[in-house]
Amino acid sequence: MAEERQDEQVPEPLQEGDVLFRIQMRVADAFFEHWKRGLVLLLSVLLVVLVVGTWKNRLRDAQRDTTASIAAIDRKMPEVDQLAAMGLAPLDDLNDPARVQLLEAIASKYEEVAAAGTKASAAEAWLKAGDTWDRLGRPEDAARAFQGALDAFTMGPFGHTATNALAAVRVAQGDTEGAATLYRSIVAGSDEYLAERAQYDLASALGAGGDTAGAISAYKDFQTRYPDSSLSGAVEEELRSISGANASSAAEAKTPPAVGPDEVVEPTPAPE
Repeated sequence: MAEERQDEQVPEPLQEGDVLFRIQMRVADAFFEHWKRGLVLLLSVLLVVLVVGTWKNRLRDAQRDTTASIAAIDRKMPEVDQLAAMGLAPLDDLNDPARVQLLEAIASKYEEVAAAGTKASAAEAWLKAGDTWDRLGRPEDAARAFQGALDAFTMGPFGHTATNALAAVRVAQGDTEGAATLYRSIVAGSDEYLAERAQYDLASALGAGGDTAGAISAYKDFQTRYPDSSLSGAVEEELRSISGANASSAAEAKTPPAVGPDEVVEPTPAPE
């Protein structure tokens, strides 16, 4: 009798359907236990996606508006004749008050657009303003605009163009050290072609500023870094020119001054 009771108390093995049912119930219990948290998490994610998407759309629309405004100003820019386009004549007659007034208005309009823009589109507007101020022969305003382009966006072609343009203005202003610092930044942070061009411009700027030793050093650095550059011939020519100028200066320093016909040369007293 005892053995019969023990056999009756042994549960039958679970069938496959029972196992699946129990798993489903556990999943359902877990879901209903945490559904509120899951819903809150899902809503949070959707809210973040919505905010980011809205921000990107607004940024894209703002950049399009800035680009459209730049294009509208571009159409007002006075055309240049063929000689000016080839560099054989000035771009503008700055003795013409109407021409000057038009260019000033265009430059100011570019700056207004730049101030309202962001990043690359703002940098583009600042660059165009700087170019216009440069056409007007106003390096201080040009430098301010090019610096504005760098402040807005330092990456890619816009950043390189702004740095290079600002360096050229510094050279025109006689700020050789400021120009050299900018050219060195291009050398350090640019690809090979842009870097080698900046190295050449660095040497030229130092030479134009009267730093002969610095120019020679920069040209020799160029030869070491870029031996196969298309600018190698120009670098060799510049080095020969500097060496010739130095030799002429040394010869002039050693040559005694010429004596005029009315001048009396005192004899050198003999040593006692």
